Amino acid sequence: MKYKDVIRHMKKDEANNYYTVLKRKSGAMLTWVILKLFPSISANFVTLSMLPLNLLAAGMLYYAIVSFNLLFLFISLLISFFTLSLDSVDGNIARIKKTASIKGVFFDRLVHNICHPLYFFIIGFAFYETSNQIAYLIIFLIVGLLSELSPFDISQKDVEALFIRQAVYHNTITYNYESHKNRDYKKQHTTNHFKSTVRKWITTILMNDFFYLMILLDMLIFDKQYYFTVFLAFVDIIGMIYVRANINRWENNLSEVLERLTVYKN
Repeated sequence: MKYKDVIRHMKKDEANNYYTVLKRKSGAMLTWVILKLFPSISANFVTLSMLPLNLLAAGMLYYAIVSFNLLFLFISLLISFFTLSLDSVDGNIARIKKTASIKGVFFDRLVHNICHPLYFFIIGFAFYETSNQIAYLIIFLIVGLLSELSPFDISQKDVEALFIRQAVYHNTITYNYESHKNRDYKKQHTTNHFKSTVRKWITTILMNDFFYLMILLDMLIFDKQYYFTVFLAFVDIIGMIYVRANINRWENNLSEVLERLTVYKN
């Protein structure tokens, strides 16, 4: 397995932020190293290995905050970035070995749904432990819930599953193509390069690992208060609600999928 072969099997869709671009590039190199050392390793093993690594990073982050230990904060960041790179490695290995499966996707989503909220819960509990301010805990509980367990996401996915099942099997009454195909859906406008670049920078700043920088600044500047991190948390909350509450855009996308499924079925 040559490095250029790994590059050929990398994910092809455009990354929505620059941190993901970096993660994919480091993931490609890591894929090559892992396959050289462990040629028989499976994509699912890599996926499931992210769970204990994320738990380790979260535990070290908690200790770093409550003990004001900058070394542990840095090590936690390194482990976090390593696990993010592994998030590209499992997909690369699945494509290289042609072992992509529903089980693999399930494991991937399971790890994300556990680790992402846990990361913010840990920050909230650590801030509460050091400052005795319950507001910190509440704010980061909200961020954690919205990160992967958003009621918007869950509701939309439930609707998508119902409508797609009906479009394919015609075994529910939730979707009627005739009543939807004449809807006046707004056309999606192509995003220009400037807006795309701005959006990528914003989503990069809102990546989990950027919170490490805010925590570091708070630890160095303030005495057991976390103003920079909380500010970023509020921006994150507003951004997640704005994106996931965009019902019209989601409905347009779902309508296009249903239309293609219905045409294919007929």
